[in-house]
Amino acid sequence: MGLVISALVVNVVISLIIPLVILVTLWVKHPMERKGITLLSIVGVVSYIGMQWGIKEHGLAYLFNHTSFQDFMNAHYIPYLLLVALAGAVLAGLPVLFVAGICCRRQVSFYKAVAWGLAYGATESVMLVGYKSFLTIVEYAKDSSQEISATAGELFLSGYERVLMMLIEIAIIMAFLYFIEQKMTLRGLGIQLVCHTLVTFLPGFFIAFSTTSYYEVFERSTTLIFVYIVLTVAAVCAIALLNTMRYSMVDATVDSKEAIEDYNIRLQVRKDMKAEKKQKKLAKKQKKEETCVKEDSQEDSSETERGKIC
Repeated sequence: MGLVISALVVNVVISLIIPLVILVTLWVKHPMERKGITLLSIVGVVSYIGMQWGIKEHGLAYLFNHTSFQDFMNAHYIPYLLLVALAGAVLAGLPVLFVAGICCRRQVSFYKAVAWGLAYGATESVMLVGYKSFLTIVEYAKDSSQEISATAGELFLSGYERVLMMLIEIAIIMAFLYFIEQKMTLRGLGIQLVCHTLVTFLPGFFIAFSTTSYYEVFERSTTLIFVYIVLTVAAVCAIALLNTMRYSMVDATVDSKEAIEDYNIRLQVRKDMKAEKKQKKLAKKQKKEETCVKEDSQEDSSETERGKIC
């Protein structure tokens, strides 16, 4: 049981702690981009929640309750998975189009894109794995006699899958942003839809063949091997893409050492001006108080005149 709890703790760390540490590190090391990193991190969180809200909370719920979509899913499970994956890809791509193309005017730096993709992937990880792992740890702490159905191996694999998915999602968003920046939005949108759909669809596609609906063509362990091979290969490609984008999306106005030094100088000048302004106010206040004391010492001053001066 101790190993299972350790796996749950690892999942919480992977889903929440590590992304937060990376985001804070980006925010600290890139002072000129702090506002953008903060805002785009929020966009990443909101865009995933919006996608889930649109697909699961309203889209699928409406179809299941008001149409014969349940029968369609039972009769055509693979097309159902593909349709849901495609809808998710569309809803995930719309915020990128709006924010990058309109709000940011096609100018999103590498580190802002990393923050955006990481926040998106971390939110997914928290909602799918981290949140449940945390609740399980809390419940076990209250009652250590309860049983945990999942094995330590499955839990560790879930954490590994979250790492892979975060890398893949950062790369997908990064590539889409790059195409928008290069004024190839339609091509980027097509690539984003294909990649996001496949990454969401293929795991469910492989696992479907281990269910009784497909006569258990493969054992579940075999399908999981297929899933992790595909995701690992995709994550390796994502790392290679991110390494390339690191140099392709460099903005000398914010990423160069000269730009950062100039920013620090201007920041120090603003601090000095604020300190000087504060000092002048203190000096003025002190002078005013001295004037009041001096007037009070004059015997021929009236109470009304002192009130006017003070």
